Amino acid sequence: MAERGSNNRFRVRIEPNKYTDEKFELYKLYQTTVHNDDDQDVTKEGFKRFLCEDPFIDGNDKVGALHQLYYFDKKLIAIGVLDILPKCISSVYLIWHPDYAELGLGKLSVLREIALTLEYKISYYYMGFYIHNCQKMKYKGQYKPSFLLDPDFGSSGNDLEWYAIEEFQKKFQDKKYVTLKGFDNDNADDEITVESASNEDDDDDSLHVISASMPGTLNRIQLEKQLRHENLNLEKVPIIFKARYGSPELVVTFDDLAPQSQPVAMEILEDLASVLGVEFMKNASLVL
Repeated sequence: MAERGSNNRFRVRIEPNKYTDEKFELYKLYQTTVHNDDDQDVTKEGFKRFLCEDPFIDGNDKVGALHQLYYFDKKLIAIGVLDILPKCISSVYLIWHPDYAELGLGKLSVLREIALTLEYKISYYYMGFYIHNCQKMKYKGQYKPSFLLDPDFGSSGNDLEWYAIEEFQKKFQDKKYVTLKGFDNDNADDEITVESASNEDDDDDSLHVISASMPGTLNRIQLEKQLRHENLNLEKVPIIFKARYGSPELVVTFDDLAPQSQPVAMEILEDLASVLGVEFMKNASLVL
């Protein structure tokens, strides 16, 4: 645990991501006031699962999840939830007290977390997804220098590159999907829109993610290449039928499905692999 701040009224404390009633009360106030969640939907168990549990192994001092607590006059007014990783600090979530909105706690937390990244001698600070037309996400582009991961995987299927955010912002003014390599930016929106509109009532392959040429997803050639490389057969992914009307949950294989159901199941599996990646599918199950 570490505490910072020379001003007697303002303190910042870092501690493990453990649950306390004090943290939950601020979280509940934030969710119901700022995000308009229903009071009954904000529960202690939900808070614990969301921001107080993590997959990190205890005892590893190089990675872990932390809470950075901000106090004013001994009152908890903000919580920054962080993941500490070998090469970056990831800003997971920020909770702040609505009565202190004028303090700009979002900006303050970013600066504090950048300072923590430097203090820990970690190379990068990761702010998560950037959505250009969403004000709650767009602010991330105000910090310089900033880089975005290009959503196009490239011809190899895993050719990932980061570019200065300004390169994307120029194109975001008139394009929904932007990539700086490998994808036809000039016609991307038109092609996807025309295909979807012209086939919306047809059972056509173009309705599926894998055929939409969407940046950030694998196309069919890339998917097949990665499946071969990882020696993964999507037909081996377990299929779970959820319990209904008292029936037990049923786990089956692809071969157990009726012949007319197999193409539909494969389309779903291919779309999932296209979006989530082949590595994810190794430990995935399809729930129907």
